[in-house]
Amino acid sequence: MNSPIIRIGIDRRGDRLFAARVESGAGRNEIKALFRFDDFSAVSPELLDGGRISLSVPDSKVIVKRLVMEPGDSELKSRIAFELCQLLMEEEKNLLVDSVDTGRSDQFLGLAIRKESFRSIAERVLGRSVNGSGEIDSRMRAAALADGFLKFCKPVGGELIGLIDVCAGEISVVFVYRGKVIDLSHIPARKIDLNSEGRLEQAAIELKTLINFRLDAFFRGGISLPLSALVVIGDGIDDATRRSLAGQFPVEIKAAEFNTGFLPERYSQQNLPLEKYLVPLGLAAN
Repeated sequence: MNSPIIRIGIDRRGDRLFAARVESGAGRNEIKALFRFDDFSAVSPELLDGGRISLSVPDSKVIVKRLVMEPGDSELKSRIAFELCQLLMEEEKNLLVDSVDTGRSDQFLGLAIRKESFRSIAERVLGRSVNGSGEIDSRMRAAALADGFLKFCKPVGGELIGLIDVCAGEISVVFVYRGKVIDLSHIPARKIDLNSEGRLEQAAIELKTLINFRLDAFFRGGISLPLSALVVIGDGIDDATRRSLAGQFPVEIKAAEFNTGFLPERYSQQNLPLEKYLVPLGLAAN
């Protein structure tokens, strides 16, 4: 029997770091700990013991390319890396490459970040030098958000779902079609203010513009369904904000409903902001 794999996912939200320790094995992800801190040096060693660290990468630092690949390619990972390097005119040794399976046999999202950029991000989070890119793992923040949402939240219902996480610095945007991620994007936070009543209408216009642009691209790609629901979470987002947004969109605005069956019993009575742990959970369970 293979030993369980332990990962610690860490995501920066503004001035705080949110983290999750997850043990994966036998087809199940078990949450061992959720914690948040201001400085990595303050983390108790036992929370990190035996685990591999995975960090979120700001969406703005990641290059996303839609790739069409041969179905059933046995060298898919290498082919995706090759295609990204060709598109970006960059040597593979300088890039960290990732991908997202869109559920369509020949279509993938290729993700790339320059190793030097990731090393700088990692050193700011960990507070120490990072010798090589293989020392810790990484994933685009929006991709990790999608992983956490799909693995740890209850299904929203409908075929085409939009997911928005408002975070200091930037807003992660994900589109999910029939349980698979089909698009990853972001909006600079300075362009959206969902916490100011006076600017909510302008924020809704920015979101509508992005959503309509993406829906048009989906239509041209063969997905002609309207958006089923829009899940809006994050800093400063509450039910009142969602109700206000509901008047601006012709679609239901929802909160993410965390599946508490994944939580250890000691957390069941705590009022944790579980939606803010979706990115570190996605990192740790990936």
